[in-house]
This record gives sequence, structure tokens and C-alpha cells, in this order.
Amino acid sequence: MNTNKFEEIYSYAPKWRELVDIRTKELQDKDTKLSLDSISIDIHNATWCPDCERETVELMALLSINSTPVEINIYSYEDLQDYKEKKKNGALPIKCLPTFIFKRDSKELTRIEEDSSNKLLDILKNL
Repeated sequence: MNTNKFEEIYSYAPKWRELVDIRTKELQDKDTKLSLDSISIDIHNATWCPDCERETVELMALLSINSTPVEINIYSYEDLQDYKEKKKNGALPIKCLPTFIFKRDSKELTRIEEDSSNKLLDILKNL
């Protein structure tokens, strides 16, 4: 887990800290286990995006119970107009928000775009 990167996200969305803490406790109470060996994650998100809040909070909670360090790269799109303009012009490396790109040795393993359909834990366990 890389809590310094979490602080970067919390600087944009302080209320997410409480949501992550609540979800982390739920996962711990269920004795949920996760180990993401040699995984890095690119997180593309924005605090104005409701899907980002749901998915990023869940990911951060899961990373909080992860037993191994994970490299996290955060790409925040806080300026909505700038995001829309870049998306319109095809100047983004993603199609939508949020997008999580999971990598091992710089090779993309999978990505989640917009909605994990409540299967984020299963997806991570299968990396």
C-alpha cells in the first residue's frame, strides 16, 4: 500500500478518507485477504465524477488490506472543462473515468473502465 498516494487523492476529496476507512473495516471484518505481488496501478480519476468516487474508494480500501506494496500512479482530472476538451480532441490515454490500469513489469494486465460491476475484488485476485 502506498499511503502517500492516498494523501494526494484525499487532498482533492477529503470525505473519501472516511468512506475508505468504513469500507476497509468491512473488508477486515470479513477477513478479506489480498496480495498483489509486483503490481502497479495507474488511477485515472476526478473527484467530480460519481463513478470515480465509488470505484476509487473501493480500490483504495482493497489496497489498504493488500499484504504487499503496490506502486500507484495517479492522474487527476479535476478541471472538468479541460477534461471534456481533451476527451473531445482525443488527447487522453483513456476513454472514460475512472480508469484503473493494472500492470506487472510495465505490461498492462487488465484495465477497468468506469464500472467494475462490483467485481473489483475478484478481478484483483485473478491478476
